[in-house]
Amino acid sequence: MSVLDKALKPLLASCLFAMTTGNATAAYAWYNCTVVRAGQNAGGAYEIVLKRSGVTQPKAFVIPAEQTDRLMALALTAVGANLPVRAYVDWSWQDGKSINGLQAIGATQ
Repeated sequence: MSVLDKALKPLLASCLFAMTTGNATAAYAWYNCTVVRAGQNAGGAYEIVLKRSGVTQPKAFVIPAEQTDRLMALALTAVGANLPVRAYVDWSWQDGKSINGLQAIGATQ
């Protein structure tokens, strides 16, 4: 085993570990939810409060500034029409984590 192999293997292993650890802690996924509330919080940031079936406590997710208009419009439409939504969020975190996507699920007839 050359000196180069001895130096590269630990470096490669630590890089792979760092990449997979970062992905393991990011728990963003699509969840079917109901919008409980949408608007400004006490700190002035816009947020959407979501409730999942089977989960007792709703959670608040902050809307990124560049998506405020689009996500607020969708959230308020869902509230007004009583439509379920699919939200791309990290449900494992406490309130205040950002919401990265929102889709209305159409009403069935």
